[in-house]
Amino acid sequence: MSMFEDVKKFHEAMDLPVGAYPQMLSEEQKVFRTKLIESEFQEFKDALEANDIVEMYDAMIDMLYVIVGAAVTAGMHTKPGWEAVQENNMSKLGPDGKAIKSRGEELDGEPIGKVLKPAGFVPLDLTDVLNKMGMGLDIHQTHVMKPHRTSDYKGFICANCLKATSHILRKELEDPCKPYTGVLGVTKSYTPAEAA
Repeated sequence: MSMFEDVKKFHEAMDLPVGAYPQMLSEEQKVFRTKLIESEFQEFKDALEANDIVEMYDAMIDMLYVIVGAAVTAGMHTKPGWEAVQENNMSKLGPDGKAIKSRGEELDGEPIGKVLKPAGFVPLDLTDVLNKMGMGLDIHQTHVMKPHRTSDYKGFICANCLKATSHILRKELEDPCKPYTGVLGVTKSYTPAEAA
């Protein structure tokens, strides 16, 4: 299982938001995710200052977890983006096949050792990657009905917008499906393929 799938499983088990397609985080999630990342980053800095290798490692893993959690919440699978960034980063080799590294902030405006972009470097645009995941598309026009039971209700509920119907034939609701945005402002559902 990938890191993304592991964190998604955690979100589902803990009733945390799982975005069905790429979307901007809600205002509440922007604050929440920023605080989580800042907290883990502070733990990383504290571990470095204390020269504590175990806490440093713990903080690095925790930073990865909360950052992947932000991606899960936003409905952005990490693997395709990671692969695109990796390919783009590998294109930073100079004409001689070696990395061009900063000589320091006074000379290059970057810390010593940072890999610099060579002449002709083409910056990465992740728009196509996100579009392939469904960004900007209205992919929830059709309701995806799943059986649903509670103590006082028996029927079907749309896995995307959470509208319910008691129609035994799972007849599509009259109005188009719009993803449910709950308190945290993100889709709390499954993709249509997962809901089937």
